[in-house]
Amino acid sequence: MAKRLSPIVDDLDLQIMRRMGLAPFLVWPHSPSSIRPAQVARSLHVSTDTVKRRLAAMAAAGVFHGTQVFPNPRLLGLRTASFHFRMGDAARKRVPRAHVSRVGGVLGVFDMVGGDRCVDVAFGDDAARETLRDELSSLLGASSSHFVDYATPEPVGELSPLDWRILAALRAKPDTSLGAAAAACGASLRTVKRRFDRMARDGALEVIGLFDPGAISGQLVVDLLFHLVPGAGKRELATVLNAFRSRWVAQWSPPDHQLGHLALVVVATSPREVEDLRREGESLAPVERCDALILEGVDENWSWIDARIAQRTGQPRKALAPSPAWPIPLRPRKP
Repeated sequence: MAKRLSPIVDDLDLQIMRRMGLAPFLVWPHSPSSIRPAQVARSLHVSTDTVKRRLAAMAAAGVFHGTQVFPNPRLLGLRTASFHFRMGDAARKRVPRAHVSRVGGVLGVFDMVGGDRCVDVAFGDDAARETLRDELSSLLGASSSHFVDYATPEPVGELSPLDWRILAALRAKPDTSLGAAAAACGASLRTVKRRFDRMARDGALEVIGLFDPGAISGQLVVDLLFHLVPGAGKRELATVLNAFRSRWVAQWSPPDHQLGHLALVVVATSPREVEDLRREGESLAPVERCDALILEGVDENWSWIDARIAQRTGQPRKALAPSPAWPIPLRPRKP
């Protein structure tokens, strides 16, 4: 039976979040068909109606906000990553998140309890990434570690103006259907579906669920960072993933192993449970050390992506419906 975390969200809900995606291109491949309720239900061995009821309950609680399409940033000449800065509370307070958010190329600023800060960035190439990294290090007065490389695939070919118009129409609001996008673009549903399927197949887009884990009443959003024993490989990573299989909602391997070999995003009810999870991680044979980063505050904005899309549609921006900034800012609960 699923462990109840709160009157709203339990372990089954967390597994639904995991399969629908927590951030664009955090993992790949991630087919749009895989987030349909029937497919999610099949993977979790529950009924489609159960998944639909859970999503409706999370929507009523402000945790789920529908689904959204994201274009592959590589089609815009960009890649995305995240840097981790260990600053301490006093040093971090001297440079507010809003100040960091104004730096060109910054997509999001994530503050953790205790003074750690993670910064999501977009850049053109390795040289641009390192230039931006140096700028942020100078601003924050701290060196950084490479925390996340978002899994954007190399796209196959270029998109046409109509392809970009379809993406713009789909991003007008969450849960926009292909039929609504076809009407907005003045194209047939058959044409839009064919182009959408081709873009999905070629890695030009991803569709994810829009979840706000910070809206889960009384919960803490936590990154568990696992440092594995020397010589550990895929089998040891699988051991950790399996041990936490019903509790993690996102996972990746940090490029800089000084931060850990595996990161799992989990949800906890209290600082005590965070410590219990951390100790449970350290008790596993392949794990040398497990650290916990508790999310404390976020500034995040993806509205820039719609301006880039508009430039490629062949239409004036005023002719396009505005897209809501996403992700919706997380509302982390302080421990």
